[in-house]
Amino acid sequence: MASLAIQAVTFNIRYDCGRDGCNNFSFRKGHILQTIRDRQPDVIGFQEVLPHVMTWLQDHLEQYHVVGCGRGAHYDDEHMAIAYRKDRFDLFALDTFWLSPAPFVPGSRYENQSDNPRICTCATLKDRNFPQPFRVYVTHLDDQGVSARCQGISQVLARMKEDRERLSMPVILMGDFNAHPDEEELRLVGACPFLRDVTSRFPYTFHGFGDESAFEKIDYIFVSSEWAPGEVSLWKDNWDGVYLSDHYPISAQLTLPE
Repeated sequence: MASLAIQAVTFNIRYDCGRDGCNNFSFRKGHILQTIRDRQPDVIGFQEVLPHVMTWLQDHLEQYHVVGCGRGAHYDDEHMAIAYRKDRFDLFALDTFWLSPAPFVPGSRYENQSDNPRICTCATLKDRNFPQPFRVYVTHLDDQGVSARCQGISQVLARMKEDRERLSMPVILMGDFNAHPDEEELRLVGACPFLRDVTSRFPYTFHGFGDESAFEKIDYIFVSSEWAPGEVSLWKDNWDGVYLSDHYPISAQLTLPE
């Protein structure tokens, strides 16, 4: 039996606010599309996907199924989307839960966080030529407060532990955590016995469209012990100052043994 090798990418696509000048989404989207077509990742976890951008991804990423919903009370607002190769994977399960005391109430949130609800999307995928399915969790933690981020990531980790105890399988956790590697939120993830950070060598992932004063490490890919990580890289492409996003997408080559 052959091993399973995939390329997983976390990609904060930057919400289409219309205030980014030459980096407005209208100028970036062609580069985004071509880069994905050229590099052909197997699984992409997107953050900050507004509804019209979700439709654009679904319409233009022909090789992928793009799934997920918005964080708002009516499944609107920013989506936490997962794109997976339609020629390789079957979707066994899909679940979105809100980071709140009421995780299955759309639009719910913790009282001490920003006005924006936060969510986590989980997809269980299976390669058609490999017997072991795996879970992908994608999240975007609160941008305002440490306590809200700690509550949110603790909820995600508790859910992952519960899923693993119910039916153990390899996992990938990725997204924009809005926290630096030495902060409490990341210490909580680091204490999880079955996860490891494959992005630890990068000093920054957010770059503010090339603004060195804004550089910080807030994007991560964590994997469970079943995965053997290979090359991990940042997509630093730019076209005369037009970037893919204000975050560098992170790509990780991951392998499950035979």
